[in-house]
Amino acid sequence: IVSEGANPHDIKLYYNGINPLLKGDNLEMDIGFNTIIEQKPLAYQIINEEKIQVECRFQLKDNVVSFIFPNGYNEQYELIIDPILITSTLSGTIGADNYGHTATYGNGGEIFTGAISHGTGYPTTTGAFQVNYGGGVRDIAISKLNSDGSSLLWATYIGGSGSDYPHSMFVNNINELYVYGSTDSYNYPTSLNAFQSTNAGSSDIVITHLTQDGSNIIGSTYIGGSLDDGRNYGISTNYGDTYRGEIVVDNTGNAYITSFSSSSNFPTTLGSYQPNNAGGQDGVVFKLNPTLSTLEWA
Repeated sequence: IVSEGANPHDIKLYYNGINPLLKGDNLEMDIGFNTIIEQKPLAYQIINEEKIQVECRFQLKDNVVSFIFPNGYNEQYELIIDPILITSTLSGTIGADNYGHTATYGNGGEIFTGAISHGTGYPTTTGAFQVNYGGGVRDIAISKLNSDGSSLLWATYIGGSGSDYPHSMFVNNINELYVYGSTDSYNYPTSLNAFQSTNAGSSDIVITHLTQDGSNIIGSTYIGGSLDDGRNYGISTNYGDTYRGEIVVDNTGNAYITSFSSSSNFPTTLGSYQPNNAGGQDGVVFKLNPTLSTLEWA
């Protein structure tokens, strides 16, 4: 928002570590595994209660992005420079809170959202893996929408009788969703060949690999020791700091997770860089196979 009489050329965005390119009117940034596209900016003014569009373009010089206005604008009024909104929608239950925790994208631009739901009524779809609320305090709630947000493709709960949280999600190269999170449920849904089929105590890390249509699990496992795993109790400056960590998936479907553990018996592997907890809460990093049945290293 550029106030009356202010200079919009004072707005400068510097990109460090990547080289943005102007492709037509759009700004493109190659980040290695994907290209981020910032569409041509939309600018407007409200003059005499009428919305007046202002021609606006990106300007790029030495990795610094700014805005130019080829036809000028009325400097006596406030100027709004806005990105283009591709989609925006709500999803939730009636009478129970739902908090968004994570999101990711599919190979066709599909939108995956990961939330916690505090009760029944989340808009799950017929044939989804877990249509009903698992009970307890909260469940993971996953939705998949098409690329413009106009259609819900599928939605499912994932959870047991305790508190289940999604921390991070990633889609593999055949459009299957992986969810990394944490749980204190003792009946979180696991697969028959799961690496760890039971909660080892307190909170544990969980990873779930869903089919393309969200109707079943390809793999689902706990991983943890006898104390808190997957819950970051060392830092709580901002809301949600407890539920951090990341998952990424390689081209063959192996999952790589970074998280936390306070357990002295977290399952590490022989010959690993640091097999033992050094005291208090440590970071953990580990790799699982696509069906989440084998711990490759930790």
